[in-house]
Amino acid sequence: MRVVLVPLTISVASADDTVKIHPYSYEGQSQEKKRPIKPIQHPVGVKALLPLYIPSLDETHLFTASGDIIRSWDTSDLDDRVEQRNEIDGHWHDVTLLKAWSASPDPYVLSASLDGTIRRWKVKGAEWIRPV
Repeated sequence: MRVVLVPLTISVASADDTVKIHPYSYEGQSQEKKRPIKPIQHPVGVKALLPLYIPSLDETHLFTASGDIIRSWDTSDLDDRVEQRNEIDGHWHDVTLLKAWSASPDPYVLSASLDGTIRRWKVKGAEWIRPV
C-alpha cells in the first residue's frame, strides 16, 4: 500500500488551537474559486500535522497531534466538512512529530513524543489507529 502527501491542499496549525486546510490550484489547473474550509478546533495547540492520501483506498486523511492525543480526520471530501474519525491517547506527554512510514504493504504513522518514545500505528482506513 503506497502512501503519499495530500495533493492540492496546504494544512497549517495555528496558535489559536485550530488547523486550517487551504485548497490551492497549480498552473494549468482550473482557477475556480475554492470555498474556504471551516477550521478544525482542538482543545490545545497542535504540534504536529500529517496529511496523507492512500491511493489503494482512495482516501485522504489528516492526522493531528494536540497534547498527548493523536486524531484522525477524514478529508476525502473537502467540499463538505472535515469529520473526526478517531483519536487515541497514545503517549503520556506531548506528541511533537508525526511521519508516514510505508515499508510494508500496510501504511503506518510514526509518532514521537516528549515522553521519550517513538510509536508506530497501523493505518486501516477510517478506523486507523492500532498500536504495533
